[in-house]
Amino acid sequence: MQTASKLFMTAVAMTLAHTVFAGQVELQCRRGTGDCNANVHVTKASSGAPCQANVGNGRIRVKRDAGPVRHVWKIVTAPNDKSQYEWDIPNGIEILKDPDHQVLNSGINKNGHFWILNANTVPGSEIEYIAHVHQVVRHAENVKCESVDPRIINDLL
Repeated sequence: MQTASKLFMTAVAMTLAHTVFAGQVELQCRRGTGDCNANVHVTKASSGAPCQANVGNGRIRVKRDAGPVRHVWKIVTAPNDKSQYEWDIPNGIEILKDPDHQVLNSGINKNGHFWILNANTVPGSEIEYIAHVHQVVRHAENVKCESVDPRIINDLL
């Protein structure tokens, strides 16, 4: 009886793990199709919690192609959120880990979007980053939004 219930619990755990993994959104990017665009969804502060900057894609997977890929992030707010949000300059997208030195350059473009250039030369290389966005409360006062740290992954093939 114990063996049957252990098998059942293992099957349930595997099903839940598969469901969680399948629910994770992954953006697929390829060189030669323009920029690899991703949104940073900002939610306004609620009772006691600061605003939150959430990259809509937990992972950005870069297909193996020759040459670099340019990643561009845009700040997106809910239609009813009239707050003003800005990138924390110069670290709009801060690179937390880049062990294979895949990030070649970064900055803010003329449309106010933050970008980095991924060399895309090391198969399987992972770049961990975090989005730094702040909410403008008054003219000279900003509140830093919380963020989650997703990854850019160079495909193995």
